[in-house]
Amino acid sequence: RVAKADLYENAESVTFSDVKTGEWYTAAVEWAYSKGLTYGVGDGCFSPDTRVTREQLAVFLMAYAKLINCDVSQRADMENYNDKDDVSWWASEAIGWAIAGDMIHGVTDTRISPKSYATRAQTAVIIKAVTENIIK
Repeated sequence: RVAKADLYENAESVTFSDVKTGEWYTAAVEWAYSKGLTYGVGDGCFSPDTRVTREQLAVFLMAYAKLINCDVSQRADMENYNDKDDVSWWASEAIGWAIAGDMIHGVTDTRISPKSYATRAQTAVIIKAVTENIIK
């Protein structure tokens, strides 16, 4: 498990060029990077003020599950989703895992909508599913 103190300690250095020291999120971003939960969005940036997509959220969740030594081998068959080819290459494993683990659902029976932004409601459902299915 991750100690609460590890997450909230003050970050004195910043890995990403667009993450400023002393912001309310700086220590959490640095912690996530140090634990391998995120590598940013490319070009040394994290985009802290950008909304998170459903596929990005799946990647964060899978990385966290690995961090706490959960089994992440399960994958869903995504053949019934018309937009399965819209899933980015770097997120396909995580999306398949999150669907198989009943953490992320299609927005319809035939659409995953991986590049859509995760709404607050979707995020709440996903966090609930994570706590019930992974962090037991």
